[in-house]
Amino acid sequence: MKPVPAKIQLLPNAPYVVGRDNRTWFYDVDDVLTNTIELRQDLPIDIEHSTELKGTIGEPAPAVGWVKGLFKSNNSIWADIEWLEKGIDLISSGAYRYVSPIIHTVNGEIKRIVSVALTNQPNLYLPALNRSTYNMSENNVDLTLFVPRADYDIAINRAIKAEGLIVEMKQQEQEKVIDALISDAVKNGIVAPATVEYHKAQCRTEGGIQRFKEFLSVAPPVIPNVILNKPTQITDEERQLCRVLGISIENFLKTKGEHV
Repeated sequence: MKPVPAKIQLLPNAPYVVGRDNRTWFYDVDDVLTNTIELRQDLPIDIEHSTELKGTIGEPAPAVGWVKGLFKSNNSIWADIEWLEKGIDLISSGAYRYVSPIIHTVNGEIKRIVSVALTNQPNLYLPALNRSTYNMSENNVDLTLFVPRADYDIAINRAIKAEGLIVEMKQQEQEKVIDALISDAVKNGIVAPATVEYHKAQCRTEGGIQRFKEFLSVAPPVIPNVILNKPTQITDEERQLCRVLGISIENFLKTKGEHV
């Protein structure tokens, strides 16, 4: 009987993941850890993804182990495992050799891990569970040993392009938020039009949007509302009155604004 590992690798090294079926993903280790840990529950380890295939339609899908904790090692995601008796038997006897995670993805980016399965047909390149040693320092799998170089390069390029699109979309959404915040600040007299570009640049820095929101919550107006809302239209009667009184239209509008 071979030993059963107490810690196992759940995802290949970041940022790019290539499956045996040539599907590709990318991920940030810290983001996936945070998103998964925020679920505040142990992840089940089942047999052949029964949690997703059977549990969702009301059929029994018992766990053979539980993920009790997640951590980062060598730029990949690892888990502390509590094996149940059936899981120990299945692995130590050699009945099952590999794990396969269920992942939640958005546009090719892995966002979190949902569950883990014992399988003998894994899609991801991960170490076998029941080999004589299972060392965290040995988890750098060279995919070029398993995937033809041309296919590997195509898959990686596809993942890089997908990652670039995600980054671009996030930047566009960020710009929309920044523009809306600063536009409102200008309308409310808190930000002078001459400093708009400065505030935009500050908002683009890490944590900048949150700092700007905090600034808005306490900053007094720097431009009086009378200036922001001063009238720019003048009627024919008012124009005639200005000529009779010898008052410039500009001064008349200023006076008019003060009484609005």
